[in-house]
Amino acid sequence: MERHCHSCKHRSPSDCGGFAECRGALISTVACGLLWLRAKEDSWGSITCGALSRGVLAVRSGPLDVGGSAMMVGILLTPILLMRHPTQQFHNAPSFLEDPSQLPPLRRVPRP
Repeated sequence: MERHCHSCKHRSPSDCGGFAECRGALISTVACGLLWLRAKEDSWGSITCGALSRGVLAVRSGPLDVGGSAMMVGILLTPILLMRHPTQQFHNAPSFLEDPSQLPPLRRVPRP
């Protein structure tokens, strides 16, 4: 038993790292594919990407788990990502401050 625990301690970083790389590559592939398909980037694309990625990761568990996992991720991500847009309106400065050419011309005061 002690030998098994020792083996797990030494192998776990490489095993977990491989899973993280695989999951990251899957999420990136699905996100880029959805962006290419829909030709726009919004919260619904991120929600769909998370749900599809989770469904693909659960494919070995059977079709019921694929649907359940994808639906749960979609349900969890929807309020988080949809609240991003209403809260951004408080952080953004007006657009005319970013482009000085949109400012009104300066009135010059004549020198005495």
